[in-house]
Amino acid sequence: MIPRQRKITTRQIQQQLTEIGYERDLRSIQRQMETLCRYFPIERDERSRPFGYRWFEHAQGLNLPQLTVPESVLLSLAQGQLNALLPSNLRAPLQGLWQHASLFLEHQPKAESAREWLKKVRVIPTSLPLLPPPINNDVLDCVSEALYHNHYLYLDYYNSQGETKTGVKVMPLGLAQQGVRLYLVVRFEKYDNQRILALHRISKAESKGETFVYPESFDLASYDLEGHFGFGDGTRVKVSFCISLDAGFHLTETPLSEQQFIEKREDHYFVEAVLVESQLLTAWLNSWGERLWDVKREMVK
Repeated sequence: MIPRQRKITTRQIQQQLTEIGYERDLRSIQRQMETLCRYFPIERDERSRPFGYRWFEHAQGLNLPQLTVPESVLLSLAQGQLNALLPSNLRAPLQGLWQHASLFLEHQPKAESAREWLKKVRVIPTSLPLLPPPINNDVLDCVSEALYHNHYLYLDYYNSQGETKTGVKVMPLGLAQQGVRLYLVVRFEKYDNQRILALHRISKAESKGETFVYPESFDLASYDLEGHFGFGDGTRVKVSFCISLDAGFHLTETPLSEQQFIEKREDHYFVEAVLVESQLLTAWLNSWGERLWDVKREMVK
């Protein structure tokens, strides 16, 4: 909004901001202009009031790209999915971009269909939806920052049995979202195996800037595929079972694994698949009740 050939007042800036949906009081804009003049080659003409602002003649200025409608839709959808998985130093700068996208869609006359689109799509949970547990924002910021910079963490937390640990030194290795919960994968000091901590059970997190070398032997994607977030230890089993036609039809469209065999019989399906042994698998098998029977497990070497 700051011109080059003429001058603009803070009152005029306020009016232009209001027209595109940004409500700012005049004093706030005056303070912001004082700050901008300290860091950018912007001239403030104080010969008369109100003061006028413009770029100096040879100043490069700022070249900010205008968002398009598809970009604004993408940013609006991404905000809900990515907000908790970004470290605070990356999340904070994006808040303005997300707000920019929201306001652009709200005030852009040609974006009516895009605004409606956001009401027409939704991610649906595959199980009973639960409310997310409360997470201390300071803990989340500290954890994500330490994870981002490979810094040790000192944690106070409690486990599922209610036992409290204080000042525990850990190496943060990964952050995973499972449903409404966030989990932190760590290595405790003097240990070389991984543990999973529920983020909402961490009451205090502190980073002292101590750097560690991220272990090359650990990969979060592989750790997930081994079934650790399903409360398994990576053991693979060949599972076979019979399931009623109505309950098992979805397995013909969405297999349990790439190594699945399914056969339709007179009144049921016979299914055989290689999976990671875990509590999650057991819970899934039990969830079908009498519609699933004759379960057999065989260890895969």
